[in-house]
Amino acid sequence: MNIDDIKQLQSDGLMKQELLSSIKANVTDYNSKCEEFGERFSLYLSNIAKQDVQNFLQNAGLKYSNPTGHRFYIDGTGLEIITIDEGFTVTAKEKDLYKTFIVELVGDSQPEGFIYQHIKINGKLVSTNIGDSLAKTLEELSVPELEEISATIKNALNDVESALKKLLGTKVENINYIYAEYKNENNKYNTIDEIIKNEI
Repeated sequence: MNIDDIKQLQSDGLMKQELLSSIKANVTDYNSKCEEFGERFSLYLSNIAKQDVQNFLQNAGLKYSNPTGHRFYIDGTGLEIITIDEGFTVTAKEKDLYKTFIVELVGDSQPEGFIYQHIKINGKLVSTNIGDSLAKTLEELSVPELEEISATIKNALNDVESALKKLLGTKVENINYIYAEYKNENNKYNTIDEIIKNEI
């Protein structure tokens, strides 16, 4: 091994360290943005369901009490609607009824452009949220492969930031969604009125 070989080895080694450091920082940022998106997305869907429940009860002219902000008792019926994460549950102890429906965005209202906390490495999806396992995988890659991963994670970060910006800037009345029954996703409805008519 001559001096030029050593210099090349050193150059490759330093470049690899720099790439690994950059990827690690971007993965941390990406995971954080994904978690923020997940939290905001869940709250966004939850607010849609809560508003729909309130509108349904008011438009139907039903008397109801709302003691906690998330529980709606339809007076004199034994029916209760509980707004929960990303949807609502209809219950009635006397009827042994307990059904949950989740807000599901459809068409161009669905977030797109990123895979939640996963990136492709050599054609395989790898979680960006598995710490040492991801670091070990990256250590085994060459500089050209790491350069490709670096570009991939930067694109993924841009995508999730774009999706978050789009979500925060979208008004509820401008989105398309349906309700899917929890654990029975083939059972779908466009409105709460349809759910009450067909399921209660």
